[in-house]
Amino acid sequence: MKKSIFLFFLTLCLLFSVCALGESSSFALDSFYAGIIDYKGSDSEVIVPGEIDGHPIYTIHMHGFFHDDSITELTFEEPIHTFDIGAVAYLDHLVQIHLPESLRIIGRNNLTNFPLLESITVPAGVRYIGMSSFSYCDALQSVTFLGDAPYIETSCFSGLSNSFTCYVPDDQFDAYRAIIPEKITVQPSGKASIKIDLHVPESD
Repeated sequence: MKKSIFLFFLTLCLLFSVCALGESSSFALDSFYAGIIDYKGSDSEVIVPGEIDGHPIYTIHMHGFFHDDSITELTFEEPIHTFDIGAVAYLDHLVQIHLPESLRIIGRNNLTNFPLLESITVPAGVRYIGMSSFSYCDALQSVTFLGDAPYIETSCFSGLSNSFTCYVPDDQFDAYRAIIPEKITVQPSGKASIKIDLHVPESD
């Protein structure tokens, strides 16, 4: 009898779990429903939603978008603010990527090994870029920064073409030049830094 009751409730749980997938059927979520741990779809143009089944998405976890040969365009929506270590990398056919204005942290080994991607724009609110990011992208010609200089770890901008250039806000040129490796060309973008309020309001 107890076994039958257990199986009945287990079946109900599985049924509700399947029903709850909805939009998340292409994305595997973490146990807190706050981050994506894997993309399970096969679309070439992928929009990563900022909300799935009523749950806001804040983090792309390690290998969330990794070694995928189908993706050519990748768009991340707000309020996603963190790319975990190696979350977005090794996408052999990626030609366009759109990062959200809410992005604050780019963990190490991100935005690497995109052989076809030619440009990346870094939102103004990014405050940290981990080591080895923006590396080994054969066709990459430019990374354009929109905000104040973030903290950039070592070994970023490795394995790029000689024509690669970082474009930075005019009023932040010296700050960027001090943290980007000397071998990398840095040029003013012709625009001022976009100022972002990073203050998190206190809850009532």
